[in-house]
Amino acid sequence: MALEQTAVMQQADSSQEPASAGPGISPSAIHEVAAFFRFHLWKILSVSILVLIPCFWQKHIGFCDMASHVYNAWLASLIQHGQAPGLYLVHQWNDVLFDILLTRLGVLFGWLLAEKIAASLSVLTFFWGAFAFIAVASRRAPWFLIPAIVMVTYGWTFQIGFMNYYLGIGLALLGCATLWRARGVDFLVAAIFLFLAFLAHPLGFIFLVVIFAYIRFSNLLSGWWKFLPFALSLAAVFLFGAYLINRYNGQPLSHNFLLNGADQLVLSSKYRLLAEAILCIGAVCFLVDATWNGRNARYWQDRSIPLSLYVISYVATFVLPDSIWLPQYPFPVTQLVMRLTLVCAIFALCILGSLKLRIWHLAVFSAAAAFFFAFFWSDTAKLNAMETQAEQLVRKIPQNRRVLATIWPLPGSRLFFINHLVDRACIGHCFSFSNYEAPSVQFRLRALPGNPFETTSVGESDQMQSGTYLVQPKDLPIYQIEQCTPVGTSLCIEKLRAGEPNGTFSVHPTQ
Repeated sequence: MALEQTAVMQQADSSQEPASAGPGISPSAIHEVAAFFRFHLWKILSVSILVLIPCFWQKHIGFCDMASHVYNAWLASLIQHGQAPGLYLVHQWNDVLFDILLTRLGVLFGWLLAEKIAASLSVLTFFWGAFAFIAVASRRAPWFLIPAIVMVTYGWTFQIGFMNYYLGIGLALLGCATLWRARGVDFLVAAIFLFLAFLAHPLGFIFLVVIFAYIRFSNLLSGWWKFLPFALSLAAVFLFGAYLINRYNGQPLSHNFLLNGADQLVLSSKYRLLAEAILCIGAVCFLVDATWNGRNARYWQDRSIPLSLYVISYVATFVLPDSIWLPQYPFPVTQLVMRLTLVCAIFALCILGSLKLRIWHLAVFSAAAAFFFAFFWSDTAKLNAMETQAEQLVRKIPQNRRVLATIWPLPGSRLFFINHLVDRACIGHCFSFSNYEAPSVQFRLRALPGNPFETTSVGESDQMQSGTYLVQPKDLPIYQIEQCTPVGTSLCIEKLRAGEPNGTFSVHPTQ
């Protein structure tokens, strides 16, 4: 990965320009990584501890799909012990790695500690995968970018809880870093990352294969021919976007200028100004650096791959649909563009990592990270308080009852699925009847009709979560948790009757 060489270069002369791409002095990337670890062991351990602090500063981490992952891992453990008749697990080879990890950890350590360990492993995989990828792309260990990398690590994708995708991208970044100038044993290690990325999420697998092919193809060419992979990739993006829209009824996303990676920092409306400021600062950093050094053709040659990958991924956010209907699923595959912006953010950091180092770069990004995590701590404290309420409410009802939840996002928030905090609150005491995993048939957990634990209908699941489901006599006894004040942070529980909508008394938070 050229990390050892670049670390020594950095120590000798922090202002030195990145070296051009080419064979490293070590026999393989794995040897270079081992040397880098020996040289920076205490720094790596210290950074890792700091990166993990947000995983432990509140009782729970993640309140959207993350909470659902934990709940469904608990259900999987019940199935494995024969305690959930009517539910079953299917064998599938993707979109399962985080869930399997969580289930195994939950059985060993309990669900509260399991979510901490699984989230921590995912965070470290993504953070150091991004660090390694940026280091290889820029030929420099990006220590000064650590505050920016940590913000992206805990950005929208992590907070919304797309944990298999998140873990898959982290593994793909490690694989790409290994393959960039791979030799010998590197290919075996990269194959392991490729397999794990496939188990985690198909998009992580695709990312690794496509980026590796692009890098290899680009490195084989010289002169003006280096523009060929860029042109072919742009054409492929446009053709693939048109195919998805026409073949799978793809729905585009209403675009805004922050969908270039900066949106990963926007968890609610109060983060928007911060994200805009970081975007402007990053653009100024690049423009100033390019103005001073861009007259040299070598400058653009060294940055050609990160720049082209960023442009391609950003164009893709305009061209690709955000949701598609695949024939094997009764529910659309959604948030595709929103996931893609995570990749845009990494490519943007690769460009910043190649700039001439300035002390104010670190100061500015550190200040931005301080604001980001201050907001983050405040928001997660509110959601933790809501989940504590949910835990107290479900313990007031008899054991093993069905529960529905209609909980809307808090005002200005981009965390859309916080109703899943009730799923996690139910662990060991009740069953979230609106659980969407089984009816979507996109996950390994499945349900038979008539089971006592959850609905098998996607339509019913949507209605339950939106508060428009008409309770049936066969559902009884069943309870509803909902917001009962305009602020949206106070929860109430009631016992439902047959024939009434489950959201009769729920209050939509004031926008």
